[in-house]
Amino acid sequence: MAGQKRKDATRSSKQPSRMLQRVPNKRNKQDSTSNTQPCNQHASLIFRLPREIRDIIYREIFVFPVTVHLAYVGTTRSRKFRSFLCELSEDEQPEKRPQLICPRCRVNHHRCSPRKGTSDDVAERPSSETRIQARVLAFLRSCRRVYDETVDMLYCENTFYIENPRTLLELPSSLSPARLSSFRHLYLESARYGENTPADRLDKWAAVVGVLKRLGGLETLVVILRPMYGLEWEVEGLMKPLEAAALPVLRVVRDPTVYMAGASSAPRCNLHALR
Repeated sequence: MAGQKRKDATRSSKQPSRMLQRVPNKRNKQDSTSNTQPCNQHASLIFRLPREIRDIIYREIFVFPVTVHLAYVGTTRSRKFRSFLCELSEDEQPEKRPQLICPRCRVNHHRCSPRKGTSDDVAERPSSETRIQARVLAFLRSCRRVYDETVDMLYCENTFYIENPRTLLELPSSLSPARLSSFRHLYLESARYGENTPADRLDKWAAVVGVLKRLGGLETLVVILRPMYGLEWEVEGLMKPLEAAALPVLRVVRDPTVYMAGASSAPRCNLHALR
């Protein structure tokens, strides 16, 4: 009997503890889904400022003086969108210059990516300062009211560069139609196309151009063509989907990375006029 009483006492003492463990979980679930509207945030110092002052602060954080690269990176199972700032000077960005591009003007932002830096034979990690600068979006994600006040500014007032066209192809899976229409300035590299590329390369490129048509708010659109050997039929294959799309704003830049003729016989631009 004494043993039975001890068992009953043990059961009675354990049951409340299990119930107490369930209640907070249930409350947390209710709290996380009950209200998605922004709060007035009167206790926050930044929201005591006039909207004009807040916009000045927001622009210092979310509007960058250089181009913002977008990339869809990661392993096959876990890919994510990443952004990083352009490392090239204005003179090194031939896609922004109105004059003809010479063979020495490589349309190549490869060294802008923080994932590909090297020092001798050792891969570099981004510095702590670089990582802090790249995490400004944490501010946007921390507060619903901040998001509502800044999201249009983020997409409308920055210039974006997409090196891999698959990045643009994946954007509709993560952004709403309203956000896609918020893009104003975009530079896009085409798929590399030539004799030895896969048979479906042009079909995929046409799908990428289809996404461009959904970016209805574009004011600047520059497409950098990447023909494998610079042959006319390669250029025509890449241009055909663009011409069929009849995009309202479009400037095409031809990547001169590969030329059939020697570089010495090709024209030089002002930047590389000296021999």
